Order: sequence, then structure tokens, then C-alpha cells
Amino acid sequence: MLKVGCIGFGGGSALIPILHKTYVEEEKVMDETEYEEAVVISSITPGALTIKLAGEIGRRVAGWKGMFVGASAMALPGVFLTTTLLSFITNLSQEFVQQMEFSTVGVMSYIACMLTDYIWKTIQQREHGAKGYLSIGITVMVFLLTCGKTLYRLLGLDVTKAFYISTLDVFLVTFVIILIKTAFSKYRKRYIVKSLKWVDMVKEIGSMLIAVFVTLIPAMLVTKDALMYSINGVLSTMMSFGGGDAYLTVADGLFVSTELVTEDAFYGTIIPVVNLLPGSILCKTLSGIGYWIGYTESGQLLGGYTVAMLGFACGFAASCGIVSVVGGLYRSLGEIPIFQAVKLWIRPVVSGLMLNVILSLLYQSREAGVANDAGWMMFFVMLFIYGVNLFLYYRKKSNNVRMVIMSVVVSIILCNVMTIS
Repeated sequence: MLKVGCIGFGGGSALIPILHKTYVEEEKVMDETEYEEAVVISSITPGALTIKLAGEIGRRVAGWKGMFVGASAMALPGVFLTTTLLSFITNLSQEFVQQMEFSTVGVMSYIACMLTDYIWKTIQQREHGAKGYLSIGITVMVFLLTCGKTLYRLLGLDVTKAFYISTLDVFLVTFVIILIKTAFSKYRKRYIVKSLKWVDMVKEIGSMLIAVFVTLIPAMLVTKDALMYSINGVLSTMMSFGGGDAYLTVADGLFVSTELVTEDAFYGTIIPVVNLLPGSILCKTLSGIGYWIGYTESGQLLGGYTVAMLGFACGFAASCGIVSVVGGLYRSLGEIPIFQAVKLWIRPVVSGLMLNVILSLLYQSREAGVANDAGWMMFFVMLFIYGVNLFLYYRKKSNNVRMVIMSVVVSIILCNVMTIS
């Protein structure tokens, strides 16, 4: 989970195929059905998708301990890098920051390759005939409905005129259609509702509450705002639907508007750092705000790190607490027709969203070169490395580590050549 967390660019959906490859195909700790169930549970609940998915995988491997370790390990790289970069932000040269941006182009190329593999396997796994074509149609339709905002930004057009619907809207529409379909189905069967595993649920939620409590006590010694910050951290996580970008709006309302952090610090320092680094936007933002509060109050790096750890705990604890409750209900009702239908059609829907993620990664790669008037050059650099990754993955069967290293090295070299020329 630490390893995956280090390459977590592109949002939660971008890591779905990477986690699938790691835990379903390589480690074989869960099968296709179990993994898709984990994706469903993570997708229909608020919070950080990658943290929830890591927690669900961990729970299946080692119960509540696995959920705790999996979720925290996934969040830790982004949180560590965010707080570290914030603490040295004034001493970092522009050249260093630029090289970091260039390296992300390579990482995003690798992620785009993994997304493509997931989509391709989705198409291959569907039945031939009417259902197979319907699956492909759903993937394409979801992409067309969600790509408007990203496509307009990529082309430099006015985003306010774009037609698109959010990820949450896609899932809501999907559930409504499935509900109507199953409600009017002529086929009926008695389904057994499994009993809820209350003891396991209490252990999972209890471990998360302990993590918040343990980090809250030292944070309260640093700043009087620690309790309010932790409450707003949990609330903002529970209100976070629609991905990382949507969370920034929620964070503005709960942290900037309440003057826990200044608008200049939030938009001028914290958010640029968050967008530069891998990992969950939710956890990085929460920890970044915590660092800023702690450092401003105490004037010491230790004070900043202490409050940042509270934000880290609030982010992954609230995300996993929600998914624990909803997951328990989902598993106990899993034999009901509507949930069976969700399991059948969720993968084509997710694949459509992944096509939009690939488009978003291309946009982000272009943005990495805008400051040097090399935006479209960075765009084509990513396309080139993406093509190399596809060749290495399908023809040479290269492993993930080699592909990531190759992508980063080549992107840094090519991006520097492009900007110099």
C-alpha cells in the first residue's frame, strides 16, 4: 500500500486497476467478485476513494488490523510529502519544483497504461452478443457524459459552457436504473439476508476512533483549535462526494470560512503543493491545513507536524468508518437482486469513468509545461511514454517497478529537452 500510495496521481479511480493488478492478479488475496464488491462499496460512500478501497482490501486480508494498516499506509506517502514540502517551501528552488512536475508526467503515463489495461480486460470479460455490446455502450456513454469539463479545459475553452455530470451523479443514475430494472423483473427468488457482523464492525470503527483520539491529545497541546479542526476534518470527509476537486470546495467552507486557515495560505500555498504530489487529495489537504495551523500557532516544525498527524488520522479514520458501516450492510444484503445487478454492471461504469481519468491525466501533463510555454510538448511527451508503457506491458511483460522507473527517467529527460529548446 505504501508503494501504491507513492504513485497515486490522477485521483482515486486511477488506482483501481493498479490495486486490482496487485491484489487480484499478483498477490491473489481476493477474487474478481470480491474486488468489484470493494470498488462498489468505496464508490458509493463519501470520503477518499483510495483510502476506502485500501481499507476494504486490508479488511479482507487481516480484519480490522488490515483495514487500519492498509488505509493508513495508502495515505501516508502523500501526507508525509505534503507536510515535508510545506515545511521547506521557502527554501526550495523553482528548478527543483519543476523537476518534480516533469517526473509526474512519467508517472501519469504509467497510470494511464494501467487504466487502459483495466478497461481492455473489462471489454474482454463481458459476454459476446447483446450483453457484450451493452457493456461497451455503457462504458462509452459514461465517458461521453463525464468528459465535458476535462475536454473543455484541455482545449482551452470556457468550462462554464461544458456539459458534464459528476462521478456521484453517474453512480446515482446507475442505481436508479438498476432499481427500476429489478423492481419490474418477473423473476422472483427468496434471498437470504446474512446477519451483520457487529463485533467486526465495532473493532473497525473503534480502531479508527482510537487513532483520532491518540493524535488529538498532543495536537491540543499545540493549539486551542485542535478540537474544532478535528471535528471539521471528520465532517468534511463525510461531506466529500465527487472526488478530490469537490473536497476543496468543502474544505473552503469548513476551514477557510471559519478562519482556521487564511485564504492566502489555503489557495496560495497548500493547494499548489497538494496538486503537485501523489496521494489522496482529501488526506493531503487535511494534513496540509493541520500543518499550517500547528506551525502558525507554535512557530515550530514539530507543532506543525503534530497537528498534521491529527488531520491524517481524521481523513483515513472517517473514510474507513463510513465504509465499514456501509460495507457491513452491503455484505449482509448482498444476495438481494439489486446488489447482484450492481456487481454485474459496476465495472463498465467504472471503465467509462477511467476513460475520463486518462483525459484528465493528459490535461495535467499539458499543465506541467504551461509555465515554460511547452504545454502541448508535455502533452505529446506523455503520449509517447504512454505508448512505450503499453509496448513494455503487453509485449515485453515488464513489471511495474521497471515501468515506473523508465517512465520517470524518460519524462525528466524529454521534458528538460523540450523546455530548453
